[in-house]
Amino acid sequence: MFKLICTINGITKTLKVDNSEEDAIFNDLFEAELYAEQLNKDRSYSCHWIPEPLSTKQL
Repeated sequence: MFKLICTINGITKTLKVDNSEEDAIFNDLFEAELYAEQLNKDRSYSCHWIPEPLSTKQL
């Protein structure tokens, strides 16, 4: 399982579910990479999203 993260000015942010404080979780790397690719197409946003595996503590 994966989440999407981005780092701006040394601060790491995690993609959240719409209207929620929950992290958006993806079942596999392919799914996470596809979503990150879509988010990264928006050049007006300075953040570059990348998939990160969830640690066992986060599951």
